[in-house]
Amino acid sequence: MSSLLKSLAVLRRAKPLATLQKVQLHNRLIVPTNTVICKKQNSSPFQQQRWMSSDPTGINEINERVMGLLKLYDKIDPAKVTEGCHFMKDLGLDSLDHVEIIMAVENEFGYHIGDADAEKLLTPQEIIDYLADKYDICE
Repeated sequence: MSSLLKSLAVLRRAKPLATLQKVQLHNRLIVPTNTVICKKQNSSPFQQQRWMSSDPTGINEINERVMGLLKLYDKIDPAKVTEGCHFMKDLGLDSLDHVEIIMAVENEFGYHIGDADAEKLLTPQEIIDYLADKYDICE
């Protein structure tokens, strides 16, 4: 067993996966996965993982993903969600709920929304238009 594999085995036994720290190898930061390491040609014990969905390809996809997120939010009645509804006035959400929605959108799309921009995004349509603009998607 190579020294790298021994080191990984020690790290996995020593710490739970949630607190596993990054390992530096050849000037690249790589995170060991919890998969079983098999000896295969052209296989690596490290896998790149993408936790958010891929970049949107059209305005309809952005619309579906944003509206889907909002309908799954526990403090929103899915029947009341439309593109034009206001988060505070129509849905009765507070500023903390608004921040949670913005964070969910950031996680879904893998794109950081600045605080100044987030304060202006008060309806689903504004979020959809903002993301379409940032991903350079036209209708």
